[in-house]
Amino acid sequence: MAQMYPPFKSARDQRGEKIVFDILQKLPDDWMVFYDYWALYQVKDDYVNFEADFIVLVPERGVVTVEVKDWSGARINDGIWEHQPGGEGSPWISLGKKNSPLNQAFLCSRRVMKGLVNAKVVSEESKYQPEFRCLAVLTNCVPPNFQEATEQDQTISNHSNIPLDTLYVCGLAALHDHLQERIESLFVKKGRHGKNMTPELMQGIKNYLAPSLLFGRDFAGYLEALESAGAEINNLLPMLEESTGGVRVEGCAGSGKTVMACRELARLAAKHGESKRFLLLCYNLNLSDTLRRDPALHEFEGRNLTISNFHEFCINHALIPAGRQDLIATEDKSRFFHDDAFPAIREHLATRPPYDYIFVDEAQDFKPEWWEVVRQCLAPQGRLYVFADANQNIYNHANALPELPTRVRLRRNLRNPQEIARFSAAMLPEHERMQPLPFCGSPVQVAEGSDDPAARAENVRKIVDAILARDDIHATRSDIVVLSPWRMQNKRNSLALLQDLLETAPAEGETSEEMWARLARCTAPGATRIYGDSIKRFKGLEAPFVILTDIPGLQESRGFGLDEFYVGATRAKFGLFIVPTVSGESLSKQFHQ
Repeated sequence: MAQMYPPFKSARDQRGEKIVFDILQKLPDDWMVFYDYWALYQVKDDYVNFEADFIVLVPERGVVTVEVKDWSGARINDGIWEHQPGGEGSPWISLGKKNSPLNQAFLCSRRVMKGLVNAKVVSEESKYQPEFRCLAVLTNCVPPNFQEATEQDQTISNHSNIPLDTLYVCGLAALHDHLQERIESLFVKKGRHGKNMTPELMQGIKNYLAPSLLFGRDFAGYLEALESAGAEINNLLPMLEESTGGVRVEGCAGSGKTVMACRELARLAAKHGESKRFLLLCYNLNLSDTLRRDPALHEFEGRNLTISNFHEFCINHALIPAGRQDLIATEDKSRFFHDDAFPAIREHLATRPPYDYIFVDEAQDFKPEWWEVVRQCLAPQGRLYVFADANQNIYNHANALPELPTRVRLRRNLRNPQEIARFSAAMLPEHERMQPLPFCGSPVQVAEGSDDPAARAENVRKIVDAILARDDIHATRSDIVVLSPWRMQNKRNSLALLQDLLETAPAEGETSEEMWARLARCTAPGATRIYGDSIKRFKGLEAPFVILTDIPGLQESRGFGLDEFYVGATRAKFGLFIVPTVSGESLSKQFHQ
């Protein structure tokens, strides 16, 4: 069987692509097939994504890009491809002169080659590059009239010295019969292709086409895509500074909002020095500790930059200096205050120097009255930057984000592989779904539902054992986290039954410093115990493998919502596993189709 990347197909895939997947899978063991490959390419100052249905690496021959169409009817009318999306009797739709299936495959091959050259996987000199060929598969059509082929199709055929009828596979019978020979016949041109498509080159192309975040390898494809997305963010930064009155940046989980905030804040802090004052606020205490550890911000923190979550900022910069410790409360070792403390907070902050720049991350978690405090801290000519994702409002705060003159929308998921990105995106409205990076992780897995916490705990053990037993990834306990919607005291929490496997927070809670020390122990090389926590406390963090246990149905509990499920799922960088209750299994599989 051929090596398939990814080694599975999704239930949401098109019928024709599923058929071709199954047939390509039967190719020889040393062939490599990449399915549903997404990538970015640059057009002037913009980045555009494209998709190749299949890319096949043929040993000692070259690379074939495959475009699949499951049309009910197709024809070439006066040199222009047309098809019937609605079946026989429906209107014919024109594809235009440049949009034949073969030309789509041809454009993909050019972009893949450009990426390989840019990533230095292959030489810039064409004589050292592998041969690229194109194939179009029409799974549900009779052969079109090749005598009326488009000019572009004829150009490809003449350039490659390939009979035109070998460029198309039409109908299931032709697809099932001698597919390997059909692909090999694309390389009828004698010459250099055999000596260039070596096993070493195939491995290099594989690393480019099938990158993974899990390992410390130089996966050129992932790095190039990440660099492209990072360049897009960098291109937006000058616009942020030129805006007046403030900037509002929105995007999905993992879209780079926090990265953008840190980069722009560091740039401004370096530019203005101590002549300007900067404030970076967020909601989550653990995220504020993460931001203090950011290398780009570390040198400014404590000088002209203050980093804090909202509650700690009000406590340390208003209530304690004003001598109003009576308004400070504690719970699970965390300090907070009630709404009746706001008059005292605003009264003291009015006496303090304002900030020239205020950055607010996790802005969707801020309550309306908090924005009054933020505005009060901002200098009259200061600039406010707001970073938010309404889909992560897991605390159900009645939020009204400030309307600011400049709005920016980040449209790429930079954290999750395709499988997890699509699973979590299915929880969002259609118009808010983001484009994932073109790399493959593990398929999202949903365990059999059980309302018994002991049974769920046993399922977690089995999943951990399965991850550690995989010989293709060599994962360790430090690559895994186990998260539950519930605190340790909750009887629905199965983490309490895994104390020999997990290191969890004590029942009475822990400080942010204690949490970070525990996380450091569990993520260090050679860790013997796995990090366990609640989804809310892990918000803003990430891990290669995430096991979400105790997931209930939406009607099963008022304390759990789809936004919290979305946050938990998007923490996973490579593999996501769901251990649900009975109703939670139905909910999970709703997005798994």
